[in-house]
Amino acid sequence: MRKKTFIMTAMLFFVTAGTSAQENMLEKENNSMRHNDCLYKLQMPHIQSGERGIGKVWQYKIPTSPEKEYIQTFHVEGDSSVCNEHHTLYFYRMKGDSLLLTGFENRTTKLAYEMPQLQLRFPYSYGDSISGYYRGKGIYSERVRFDVIGRNYIVADGFGGLTDGTDTLWQVLRIHRHSEFIQNVGLVPDSLSATDLTEDCIKKMLEDSLVAKYHEDSYIWYHYGSRYPVMETIENRLFGASQEKTRFLTSFLYLPPVQQTDLGADAENEARRIRTRKMSEQHNEMKEKKKREGCPLQWECRISDDRHSIRLDYTLTDDGAVAFTVYDVTGRLLGEVLHTTRCAGRYSERISLYARPVGSVILLHIHTEGEEWIEKITFD
Repeated sequence: MRKKTFIMTAMLFFVTAGTSAQENMLEKENNSMRHNDCLYKLQMPHIQSGERGIGKVWQYKIPTSPEKEYIQTFHVEGDSSVCNEHHTLYFYRMKGDSLLLTGFENRTTKLAYEMPQLQLRFPYSYGDSISGYYRGKGIYSERVRFDVIGRNYIVADGFGGLTDGTDTLWQVLRIHRHSEFIQNVGLVPDSLSATDLTEDCIKKMLEDSLVAKYHEDSYIWYHYGSRYPVMETIENRLFGASQEKTRFLTSFLYLPPVQQTDLGADAENEARRIRTRKMSEQHNEMKEKKKREGCPLQWECRISDDRHSIRLDYTLTDDGAVAFTVYDVTGRLLGEVLHTTRCAGRYSERISLYARPVGSVILLHIHTEGEEWIEKITFD
C-alpha cells in the first residue's frame, strides 16, 4: 500500500508537469533524425531493463570508465537517413509516419532488407504497440551469402523516471522492441522472390521448433525534450532446439546535457523544455502555496549523525490522523511512523531507517486528513 502511494504521487507529478508529453511523447518533428547531427554515446555494462508500467523509476549508473565511447553521425536527405556508428552505416527510410530500417553495411558485411524492418511510428505514446515482418539478403566477406527473416514487436511499455540515485529525469518513455529472426546460409532458395515469401510463410518458418532462432530485446528510454534516446539496453539470445544461449548483453547511455550541447539549435525540443519548466514551476508554486495556506502541519526534519534515523519536529494545528513514511528514489520503503489520531500540539518523532537508501536523496511523505506533502531530503 505504501509503495502504491508513492507511484500514485509520481503519476500526479507527471500529469501536472507535462500532460501533453504523456499524450504524444514521440513526435516526428521532435524525435526524427536530423541532418548533420552528431551524438556522443557511451557503452557501459549491461543494465537490467526493470519493470514495465506507468509511474516506474528505472535505475542506472554512470560508469567511471566506459567500456567504449562512440560518435553517431546522421545524414538526412528527403525521406532517407543514414546513421554512421562504429564503422557501420545503417540505412533508414520514412514511409508516411513509419520509420523503417532498410539495411546496413560495414567492411565485412552488407545486408539489404527487401521487406524493411519497422522501427517506430509517429506519434507514439505509452501503451502504443506496432509489429511487422521483415526479410533481407546479405553477403559476408564478399563470398558468403545469407538470408534473414524475422518479425518485430514494438510497444511503449513504461512511463516514469530515470535516475542515477542523485538526479532523476522525469517524463521518460520506455520503448521495448522484441525481434525474433532466423539467419542462415541458403535459408530461402534463390528462386523464391520477396513477393513469394509472404508474411504467412515467414510466420510458419519462425514457428518451426527445430529451427534455431535469435531473440533480441532492445529497451530504449526517451526523455521528453531530448531528440534522441537517453539510454538503451540490448539483450541478444540464441534459442536452439533444446537450449538457450546468451550471445551478448550491453547498454548505452546518451547523456541529455551532452545532447543539448552537441546537437546545436533544436527549436522544437527547446520549446518542449521551456513549456515543461514553466509547468513544473507553476506546479511547485501551487504546492508551496497550498502548504503555506492549507496545511495543518508545520515541520522541520534532519538526518541523524549516524545516518540511521530522521529527527522530525512538527506542530499539528488540528486534531486528526497523521503519518510519516520514508522512501528512496526506487520507491523502497525505508521507515514509517503512523498515528491514527493525535491532538493538536507540538511533537518530536524519530523515524528509524530500515536500510541505507539507494542514491543520495530520500523522500519524506507526510499524510494528514485527506492531504499529502513530500519533503526531499539529501542523504550524504
